[in-house]
Amino acid sequence: MKFTVTTKYNQSLTWEDGKVSGDLLLVEVLESQAKKREGDFIGKSYLGGTEKDHMNSPLSVYLILEELFGELRHEGDKIPIGKPPKGDRIVF
Repeated sequence: MKFTVTTKYNQSLTWEDGKVSGDLLLVEVLESQAKKREGDFIGKSYLGGTEKDHMNSPLSVYLILEELFGELRHEGDKIPIGKPPKGDRIVF
């Protein structure tokens, strides 16, 4: 799986099977945030997410970047949506 996201500041990052490349500052910020948040749930209750190894999850990488930079332009493969954590019930 491979996708590229671009921030509103025209900085781009490519995620491919757990490896990131692109704008050096963007890569460093992402890696720093992922490491800092190891053990914390990154996701949405209705999408699922991760509590560890965030850099290996395309959804977690996207959500970290979206949280930091707001709207992102996405190109490439669709990001798979995980299963919500057990015990969560979604009511519409």
